[in-house]
Amino acid sequence: MRLEWSSACLVEEEEGYHISDDKGTPTRTVIWTPSSSIDGLVCFYSSTREITVTNPATRWSYKLPRANIQIEKEKNDSEFPFPGFGKDYVTGTYKIVWLHNTNKYDTTLACEIFDFGVKQWRQVTPPLPDHRLSNNNLPTFANGWLYWVHLDPTKLIAFDLHMEMFRVIPNPIIETLSSSSVVDMDFGSIVDDRRLVWALETTRDGMQHVWRLTNHNTGGALLKMDKMFSIDLNKINPTYYMHPDNSKLFHLEAISKNGNKVMLFEQFQDPLIFQPLNSTYHILSCSPLGEDLLIPFFPSLVSPFMN
Repeated sequence: MRLEWSSACLVEEEEGYHISDDKGTPTRTVIWTPSSSIDGLVCFYSSTREITVTNPATRWSYKLPRANIQIEKEKNDSEFPFPGFGKDYVTGTYKIVWLHNTNKYDTTLACEIFDFGVKQWRQVTPPLPDHRLSNNNLPTFANGWLYWVHLDPTKLIAFDLHMEMFRVIPNPIIETLSSSSVVDMDFGSIVDDRRLVWALETTRDGMQHVWRLTNHNTGGALLKMDKMFSIDLNKINPTYYMHPDNSKLFHLEAISKNGNKVMLFEQFQDPLIFQPLNSTYHILSCSPLGEDLLIPFFPSLVSPFMN
């Protein structure tokens, strides 16, 4: 994949970037999933194509060799979650960690790491058996750890990027809910403070609740700090939000510095600006979004990286 400036891709007079493969083939036939931004760097993932890490502010990019799981994907067309992108805060080394179920039925996990220091993939010891991942959530990076959502809602899988060891930790949100509740949950990190993690959950009644968590000095465990806000999707314009079982889960994409506005987003929907203090909202008209994804991004002209 290469990044090219395109005069037909401008947003508020800022330069836009057109993504294509090395032969100039349009990428609409390839589903690319972006990672969260770390130090101005973003990774673009595909199930079978080479991962590309790029700094959109400087147009620098680096293409990784394919991981073993990507090669296997072409053989058996298995489903697996996408990798996590994080940083070892002790050494300053960036790492991509691909933890995945070995097949659709087994509870065994496998794991590969790409270390940008040596520029190659290697195998690491995965968590013990009887742990399966949800394929619906990207891993979340915070304070030197990556977190995966477990199929058992009471558990999370955590990975120390420095020690390269896994832990299975309790889900600090699930204890607040009735054991009989049907819960959809999503995790993410607050980009300008990597010690903090947010968790969004719904019991499919149209209400969604966002919690603030921290893993600072906890050895990877997540501690619940407070509820940031709740939003009642039933009160949004019905032409915008229509779902018969109220199960649509919006994602928290950005928070203003003073915390009085947040941006929520769900694929195939326009972004929603919500003000928690007075429960007001504003729908951003960003069509056509289609299958596009939004990620928060802080430009950096000095992203530390190898040549």
